[in-house]
Order: sequence, then C-alpha cells, then structure tokens
Amino acid sequence: MNRFAKKLNTIILKNFIMRSALKITLYSLLFFTVSCKKSSPKEQEITKEPPANEQGGKALIPVKFESDRLSISLQYRENTGELIEISGSDGYTTKITYKNQQPYVLIKSKSGNQFETVDYVWDKQGVPKARSFSDNGTVNIHKGSYVLTYDQNYLNRITYYTSNGTLFRETVFQYTAGNPTTKTILDLPEQQQNITRSYDTKNGIFKHLKYAERLFPETRYLFFTDGQNNPLSSSNSKFPQENVTCSYQYNKEDYPSELTLSHGSEKQTFKITYTELKQ
Repeated sequence: MNRFAKKLNTIILKNFIMRSALKITLYSLLFFTVSCKKSSPKEQEITKEPPANEQGGKALIPVKFESDRLSISLQYRENTGELIEISGSDGYTTKITYKNQQPYVLIKSKSGNQFETVDYVWDKQGVPKARSFSDNGTVNIHKGSYVLTYDQNYLNRITYYTSNGTLFRETVFQYTAGNPTTKTILDLPEQQQNITRSYDTKNGIFKHLKYAERLFPETRYLFFTDGQNNPLSSSNSKFPQENVTCSYQYNKEDYPSELTLSHGSEKQTFKITYTELKQ
C-alpha cells in the first residue's frame, strides 16, 4: 500500500471512530443515492429511483431558478426525473444524453459554442468512469478522468486522474439520512481538506432527480446538490472563504419555493418553480 493510500485509510478510520464514539454527525458538500442493477458485468447499470414521498405529498422536480441576476432552466425526459438540459441566462448550457437509461454524454457550451464533453464508460465490473475532453466540436483533447465508486446505495468515493493516468486526488463521502454530510479531499502531495454540510428536514429541491450525484460535479452552480433534504451550511476546514450558507421559504408541499444563498460577501435569492411527476 503506497503512502497516499495509507494516508487516506487513516483519515477514513478516524472519521469512523469519531462518529461511533461521540455520535457526531459530520457534514459535507455535494455534490450528486443510487441503487445497483446488474445485467451483464459490462453493462452493469447503476440507477437511482426517486424515493417515495414520505409525507404522502406530491413528487416535484425543479424546472426554473430565477433571481435578479440569473435565470436557470432545467428540462427532463417527459414525466421522469431524468435531466436532459440545463441552460442559464449566463450563456452556459449542458445537454445530457442517455444510454441504458443512465447518463452517457454531457455536452457543454457557452453562448452556443461547444467547449467541453464528458462521457461515461464502464469497466468489466460495471464501475463507471467519467472522461473529460476539451471539445469545440472539431478538435477533441483528453483532459482527465475520474472513477465513481459506490457502496450499496451511495457514491462513497471519486478518484481523479490526469490525462496520462496519474492519480492526483481522492474524495471520500459519508452520508446521514440520505444526505452527503461529509466530504474529505486528499490532494497530492498530502494536502487535505474536510468539508462538512448541515441540512434541514424538508423535501430536498433535487430529491426526485435521478443521477444527481453523478451529474452535479459537472455543473457550475453551487446550489445544485444531491440529497433527500436541503443544505443549510457548507464549511471548508482549509478554505473558509468557500463557506456557503442557505436559507429557504417553503411551499405547501414542504419543498423550497425560495432559496437565499450566501457565499462570502455575495448574497443571491432565487425563486424556484417546479413541475409534478405523475406516479
């Protein structure tokens, strides 16, 4: 076991001991629950079904975020939680295509000009890997990749590699009540940061969005996060300037109808519009 792996395992063991002995809930960012469905090993499908609405209300998915500075629209496959496009008034658009009912290729553009693609491939054990390319539609240059490792229903590790296959980062997630509540990042050479996140107890904005844990690392918006509930705060132990706080107003179905995001000296309030999934 190399020095990098020993360091990471020590971090994971310490987090487990602290959580068991002191019963402390650790919190995190991220950023996108998943269930595994096997066909053949090469085509192993990791799917995320929208959870049942515990409160017996409507299953809602967000279609628009609007503030005085930014408007973001989301499009889905009809009557599903499968996101196919994110477009913002800032000129950025991400289009998502699917294969075997899961994300396959993401195409990113700015003001109509394509600049990046991300595709997903699977190894013989069905472990998904995302590959990133600088891509203007004609010239395609490999930038790097990352492997997504799942433990039962949850994404618990992302391992990042350069374009020549060199490992340079590992991120480990821990969950509480369906929310990614702690994120430990280990960068070479042995630079560590711990990010903790707290949540409310209401219906999460993206609760019924499939593959959020896989798609949201590729989005540019801070409040696009995976989880059953809504983040209230995100704290970075190494870079406190990246700390984020959120507050909400809720609709009658207990989904946020308004989000106020504070990041450093910046504050922005978004009105949220939903559509209902017919189940």
